[in-house]
Amino acid sequence: MIDRSFVLEWNVDYPIDKWWRDKYNIPFGSAQHRSMSHLDMLFVYIEYFLYKGFEKKLFDTPEEETPDYVPGKKNFLKQKIKSQMSDKQFEDLDLDKFIF
Repeated sequence: MIDRSFVLEWNVDYPIDKWWRDKYNIPFGSAQHRSMSHLDMLFVYIEYFLYKGFEKKLFDTPEEETPDYVPGKKNFLKQKIKSQMSDKQFEDLDLDKFIF
């Protein structure tokens, strides 16, 4: 049996996992939850906010005010990182090598 502290710690340590489950209404620990990788969840997260920014620019609609999500000790998503990966490198990426 999983106790509440484990679930709370999981959500603090893996905020994108929590965001993804909320977005798709996926229960914690369900078969669908366990079948997803954190890398797949990260790509969904990045794509969601990428297109949210494009919509604002294209349609000039005011962007929804959202509070900064501070997941405790891990705040790596706030960093500005420019991708150095080419399309070819992305296509050749072996996602099975990523273990989460």
